[in-house]
Order: sequence, then structure tokens, then C-alpha cells
Amino acid sequence: MFAQILSMITPAFALLLTCVFGYLWARDRHKLHTLGFSLGYACFVVSFLLVVLVFDGRSAPMAVLINLVASGGAIGLVWGAVRRLGQPSPIAAYLAVTVCSSVLVWLSVWAQVPMALILAQNGGSALIMAIGAVSLWHSGSRQPLDRVMIWLLGLFSLHGFTRPVQLMLLEGRPETLNFGTSALQAVNVVLLGLFSVGLGMVFLASLVRDQIDAEREAARVDPLSGLPSRAEFEMAANHLLDRARDERVDVSLIVADIDHFKRVNDTWGHAAGDQVIATFGRLIAARIRPSDEAGRVGGEEFCLLVWNCKESGASGLAERLRLALPDQSRREGDTVARCSASFGVAQWSPGESYKSLFQRADALLYEAKRDGRDRVCPKPVVDYSTDSNIVSISA
Repeated sequence: MFAQILSMITPAFALLLTCVFGYLWARDRHKLHTLGFSLGYACFVVSFLLVVLVFDGRSAPMAVLINLVASGGAIGLVWGAVRRLGQPSPIAAYLAVTVCSSVLVWLSVWAQVPMALILAQNGGSALIMAIGAVSLWHSGSRQPLDRVMIWLLGLFSLHGFTRPVQLMLLEGRPETLNFGTSALQAVNVVLLGLFSVGLGMVFLASLVRDQIDAEREAARVDPLSGLPSRAEFEMAANHLLDRARDERVDVSLIVADIDHFKRVNDTWGHAAGDQVIATFGRLIAARIRPSDEAGRVGGEEFCLLVWNCKESGASGLAERLRLALPDQSRREGDTVARCSASFGVAQWSPGESYKSLFQRADALLYEAKRDGRDRVCPKPVVDYSTDSNIVSISA
């Protein structure tokens, strides 16, 4: 009776986890690893109930079905765990193990060899778990939750491989293939329940951590331009200015603003405006050095902090960006819209705060706009002519 009660508790937990992971996948269907977790626990529930309530030790097809469902559950869990870390899963190896273990299960029932059946049923899922643990280990992740997941999969695998030894120690050599109400089954239910619930909790905790990391990354990086957000840029800028003060290095700030951005949105739509922002972000990222910092600090406003660079050099960089932007055009009928930008450049004075430096560069940006836009202020030493064949968005 006690074993039967335990047999109901374990699949109940697995069913709950099936629903939880299924709900998470329904909310975000791009995260297929949550679907793997859900299907894995669903198979676990079905195979568990078949063993306890249906299998009588005489039906080879039923034994094979149970083995296929149980192996499918193990594959779902390890596939989900490995995919979550972006690693390839050895599906062919999983399928080969499933086929071989199913053949052994059939032969064990046909020959009425209980120990062989126990080894075949448990060994197949155990080997799949072991392969999954090795795949996770090779992912290179050293996060604590991922380490716990590897250990739990390893323990799950170890339990499956050692179950014949457990049987010999607790009950001696079994005489029948039906041991659903034995003392061994009670112990097995407890261990499987602990491992499955523990693994499910680790999966859930990992998903929560992934969500937190994703939100932090979204706050750190502007999704449209691909550059750091304003808060992230200002934090990096302050750090770089502290370093410049300690190392006595010249630093300059460029503030850029896309000209007539509202008119771009009104004329060609917000999708076109988003495209301009993304294009300018990629352009900036491609032109700066690893030692520089850049970020999107407003709707159409960008900042670049140029390391080891005087004002004249930063003005030259701003000019090159100004000339490159019109090449990124968006066609509307036969008209090519020339999207330009204005730039303000200021060199940092030792001891000056980022706020003060930004205010000076921003003031020069507005001076560039007052002078007609599509220019750098202060004007670089070398001036370049623009392509007169491109139609500008007029003021």
C-alpha cells in the first residue's frame, strides 16, 4: 500500500511540472527547450503509470511501449537542457540507445529473465541521461545551476545503472517480472521522485535566471541600434573618464543627432525610422575602436566617447560618420532620401565631469543644427564635399 501511495505522488509532481513547462512554452514558443522539458515529464508520467497500473510482466509489446515512452521522456529532458545552452544534441545516439534497449526489453520478457529486463529498462534511460550530462559538461557553462543540473543527471544515470545491484541487495534474485508492489519498487519510487522533482526545480530556477539575464541584457543594450543604452553608456563613460584622469589621456565626446528624424517617420513610416536608427547604430559600431565607447542616449541621439583622441581627431571621426550616413538610403518610389546627421564635438578637460562634457558637446551640436544641419561643430580641419545627386530632406 505504501509503495502504491508513493507511486501516485511522484507522477503527480511530474504532471505538475508538465503543465508548468507547457505553460511557459505557450507564452514564448521560441524557447523550444521548455517544450522539451514539458514533453519529457509528460512521458515520465505515462511510463510511470503504465508500469504501476498496467504491466503484468507477461506482455512484451507493453514492456517495449513502456521503454519507448520512458526513453522519450529522458530524451526530452536532456534535449531541453542541452538546447537551452545552445549546444547540439546527439539525437542519433539517443535513438540508437532507445532501439537497442527496446530490443533487449522484448527479449527479456520473451525469455522471462527479470534481471535482464531491469537492466534493459533502466540502462537505456540511464545511458541517455549520461550522454546528456556529458553534453552539458562540454557546453563550457560553469554557472552553479548548470553544475547542479549535470550532477542530477549523473545521479539519475547512476541510479539506473545500479538498480540491478539494488535488487540483489534488497530482495535477492527476483522470480517474476512483476515487482510493482515490492519493497524495491518503493525505494525506487522515492529515489526517482526525488531526482525528477529536484531536476524539475533546477530547470525552473534556470529558466528564471535566464529571464533575469535577458532583462538585464535588454536594459544594457538598446535593441534597435545594438549599442549600449543611455544608462549603460553613461556608466562606461564615467569609468573611462576616471581612467583618463589617472592615466593623463586625452578624451573627446561626440554627440550626434539624426536630422529631421520626425519627418522620416511621418513620410516613410516608423519602420523606416527604425531602419535609420539601426543603420546609424551599425555604422557607429563599425567605425569606432575597441577602446572607444558609444551608445544611443535618446530617440535619435547618439554619443561617442573617443579614447586617446583630441578634439581635432574626434571631429575627423564625426565627419567620416557624417559622410557615410547618406550612403545608407531608403528608396521610396524613384526618390532617394538622404538621411543626414549633425555632430557636436568637445574635448574633455582634466577633472571635468561627464555631465559638463556632455553639455558642452550638446551645445555644439545645436550650433551645428542652427548653421544648417548635416555638419560637424567645430568644423574639422579637412572639409569634404557631399554628393549633390542625392536629394536631401529639406528643413
